[in-house]
Amino acid sequence: MPFCTKFIVLLSVLAFGGTRCEATIVAYLTAAEGVSSDTFESNFFLQANQSRVGDSIEWINLDVFHSQVLGSPLAEFGRVEFEASAPFVDWQAGSQFGQDPEPSQMILDSFAAASPQPFQIVSEEAIHIGTFRFDYSGITLQTGDTITLDIFGRDDGTPGRTTSVAIRESGSSQTQLINPDFTSPLGSFQTTFGITAIPEPSSVGLLLFTAGCLFPRRRRSRK
Repeated sequence: MPFCTKFIVLLSVLAFGGTRCEATIVAYLTAAEGVSSDTFESNFFLQANQSRVGDSIEWINLDVFHSQVLGSPLAEFGRVEFEASAPFVDWQAGSQFGQDPEPSQMILDSFAAASPQPFQIVSEEAIHIGTFRFDYSGITLQTGDTITLDIFGRDDGTPGRTTSVAIRESGSSQTQLINPDFTSPLGSFQTTFGITAIPEPSSVGLLLFTAGCLFPRRRRSRK
């Protein structure tokens, strides 16, 4: 969902008396794990405290602006993909990082689904929102180099940071924009992946290289 959707939702929040509330929900990324020779993943969770049980999550905005590659700011936000888990799949509605006008951001919006259905918080148990996937193919890396995925977000003049959660209290007509707390023993707002080995050439590449070496020899042998 493009950034304009977030702006429209924020206008709606303000128009109906929505408020900003701090830290009654925790967000965190799990430790980064390599899943292929040029990809790593990290799971994203939200966890509410007891005061939020019975309330509903309406949308979640995520910003990876502070992510880094080799200690420098990430420039290609399209390298980050997000795969929402059930029941948030329909919320994503094609939204991904790398899309204009705010390429570092994406939104999960319950009202983007064909049948809008905010997620009701039923316990203090952690909620798996989805999985981040970082593709670092084509980047020249050495053993020991690091890539950091960061979802802390920024202040952009709206009621909440660019990484924020919209929650409607049980029995209320107001939506609250919450800046999540990232203090958890299970993770943080960032996760760092370290390159432990440079991938070996693929077997296909090696085969083509070998064939290329043999071909001239065969031609020479015919002379």
